[in-house]
Amino acid sequence: MIKDTPAAEPEIRLSSLETHVLLVLAEHDLHGYGIAKAIERREGPRIFPANLYRHLKSMAARGLIQPQPPTLDESGRARRQFHITNLGQAAVRQEGQRLRRLLTEFEMKNLLPAKPPAK
Repeated sequence: MIKDTPAAEPEIRLSSLETHVLLVLAEHDLHGYGIAKAIERREGPRIFPANLYRHLKSMAARGLIQPQPPTLDESGRARRQFHITNLGQAAVRQEGQRLRRLLTEFEMKNLLPAKPPAK
């Protein structure tokens, strides 16, 4: 007899840049330039505009994010914001769990520098 078991979520592998994009969009929708600036503030990977937009297009094709219709910003410039999808939220949660397991392995092998004393 075969038991019905819930299907596991398919594993979605994310690059470092894709992980940062989804983390930023988990807070609120943003346009490409805003995403790049938010990632820089988080000390994420250095971003080249062509590379970012190529990733955004790929992520949209994979269903991780959804481009919104362009709107005009304060200066009258058209900006297309991006929105994280349910699949994107599941993927970034999955990546967080993967990173937590990896961090635990680093800790178990004493491969992390000592924590600085609390102030």
